[in-house]
Amino acid sequence: MHIAVLVTNTDRSDFAERHPRDGAKFAAMIRVVRPGWQVTAFEVTEGAFPATMAGFDGVIIGGSPASVNGHEPWIAALGRVSAIRQSRGRWAGGSATTRAVG
Repeated sequence: MHIAVLVTNTDRSDFAERHPRDGAKFAAMIRVVRPGWQVTAFEVTEGAFPATMAGFDGVIIGGSPASVNGHEPWIAALGRVSAIRQSRGRWAGGSATTRAVG
């Protein structure tokens, strides 16, 4: 299994910087129960998105203090990711998923 983690957390406070980013946290949690699974994180707030969702078996959308009603380019791009539009809220990132599927 290959899981994409779309990191949406915009918190860059001193506190947040002393702890692992969400991609690393999700990967560590998954490896405890599924050590053979591959996890690839994408810092979507910095414009890093998968070129395609082909090859991924699932997607995790992390939480964020950012609003899906914001005007940052990454928020609009997140809504266009086909895996989100097809997920119907089965993963984290509920606000982004809900907005993407209407």
